[in-house]
Amino acid sequence: MIDCERLHVVFLSGGIPADARHLETAGRSVDLTIYRSTWLPRGASSLSARVPEGVSVREFLPVIRSNRGQLAFVYRGLRRALDADRPDVVHVLSEPWGLLSVQAAAWIRANPAARLVLHGCDTKWHHGSFAEQWVRRWLLRRTLPSTHAWVAESGKAVALAARNGLPEDSMRARIHTNPRDGELFRPATSAERARARAALVVDSDSVAVGLLGRLVPEKGVRLFLDAAESLLRDGFPGQFFVAGDGPLRNEVRRRASSRLVLLGTLPHPGGVLQLFQALDVLVCPSLTTPSWEDQGPRSLLEAMMCGCIPVGTSTGAIPEMLGGQGVLADSTEPRAVADAIADAAGASSDVARRLELSSWAHTLYSASAVADQLVELWRAVTHRQPVQLYGRSPE
Repeated sequence: MIDCERLHVVFLSGGIPADARHLETAGRSVDLTIYRSTWLPRGASSLSARVPEGVSVREFLPVIRSNRGQLAFVYRGLRRALDADRPDVVHVLSEPWGLLSVQAAAWIRANPAARLVLHGCDTKWHHGSFAEQWVRRWLLRRTLPSTHAWVAESGKAVALAARNGLPEDSMRARIHTNPRDGELFRPATSAERARARAALVVDSDSVAVGLLGRLVPEKGVRLFLDAAESLLRDGFPGQFFVAGDGPLRNEVRRRASSRLVLLGTLPHPGGVLQLFQALDVLVCPSLTTPSWEDQGPRSLLEAMMCGCIPVGTSTGAIPEMLGGQGVLADSTEPRAVADAIADAAGASSDVARRLELSSWAHTLYSASAVADQLVELWRAVTHRQPVQLYGRSPE
């Protein structure tokens, strides 16, 4: 008989999340062991992430080390480690065609008393060359049929799994893969807001509108610039800020002005938090490409937790992330995004609405909320109970 209160869960991933407070909190309710890699691609920050207090860690050197990251990882000795730990639940933070998912599914088939949870977020499964698509489908046939619970950041990703071999009796839930510290990302006090706006030289009567992310075409950087310039020509009482780095950096610099400012890369979390303390509106004007959709932009959830009114496009998981709380542009045309920014600017003066938005976002995306969602899922999947997380069942 499994002790419901002290399940043993293995959290299998490439690295420890940069902010693993949700795992630390979950580890107070279950016996949690993180399996992580001792090698990550250049630029990855997870190797320096703090190990959650009270959580055990096993480390593996991946057999395959490439810039594809953990999707290509194979952990030598994984089966022996699982045999020794005998987890009730193996929770794999990876897309279902990732090789760690394949390894975990093989162990689950040999240990039918355990439960497999796969946790991904991609909403574009079948793209690339014919060979790439064939390999991905072949791998899916080795993971999804053995999956007891499929977790994703959006309903679209859940539906994709259901159409590609997920068993009908499996559980499905929507949980974010990378929540944020709710004590850090919160509405600013009057003093904090004043200091943050002074640092950006935001006029007292000005609406501060920002974009934070990689400066690449698919993030809608040009769309944001076009919308900002249109609004400024029309006399919009605001200032615009672009934070981030990438291939479009020089184009942003060329189009910058005293009221459209390139901030460059901001340190996380301090610099990012200060930006959100100063902003009234955060814009996420992402665009869909044949091989990419925005799965769940972190800047959007951080901004909402801080009480910034969000503006988004109907791309990937953005509408679902907003949950009706922000403003969705009618299209990905500059005029539509400009109109959405203007609507959000008007709403940003309503302090009560901003506080309500922050409270709503905390119930979904804070570390403590996601910890509760994970523990609920692990207990439910162990006992094959129905589960409905953060008030919305997957479609």
